[in-house]
Amino acid sequence: MSATGSGNNVERAILERRSVRRYTNVGVPDGVIERLLRAGLWAPSGVNAQPLRVYATKNQEALSELSNKVGAIIPNFKTQPCFYNAPVVIAVAIDTTKEHAMKEKVRTELDVGMALENILLLAHELGLASCVVGCIHVTSQDDMRKPFGMPAHEKVAIMASIGYADEKPVAAKRLPENIKILG
Repeated sequence: MSATGSGNNVERAILERRSVRRYTNVGVPDGVIERLLRAGLWAPSGVNAQPLRVYATKNQEALSELSNKVGAIIPNFKTQPCFYNAPVVIAVAIDTTKEHAMKEKVRTELDVGMALENILLLAHELGLASCVVGCIHVTSQDDMRKPFGMPAHEKVAIMASIGYADEKPVAAKRLPENIKILG
């Protein structure tokens, strides 16, 4: 499957987007960051409960502190910051005061995935690179909330580093036998 000539920007973004772990020093404009956050909020949510909150931080000192806590637990991140020195990190959080979010945990986790995918695809469309950062869950919720100034009733679900790529990763081969179409 190739994005060449498809004319469909969504399909092209899906096929071309890669996880990037090296970023330039160029900052991301606030207006672009706001567009990414809004894209996350436009993702579907189960029974339209809209339990998610999206945040961005450019506070490198706070991110470095969190990355150091991750590095103290996961050896790979002692020498490589878990946010890969990206100029922006986005967090998707769940508002635990939303009754639906707590009763429908699986559905809310799907909401998180859809919101993050919206953010990542729009980032790609806007010429930005990204990488999902799941390793942060080895730290406490308090540690994860701190760089974003989140209230205690919000639970960090996932983060992603965002910035301009300083590398161009090659796509891993996809296995065609993983696709099945039945009669």
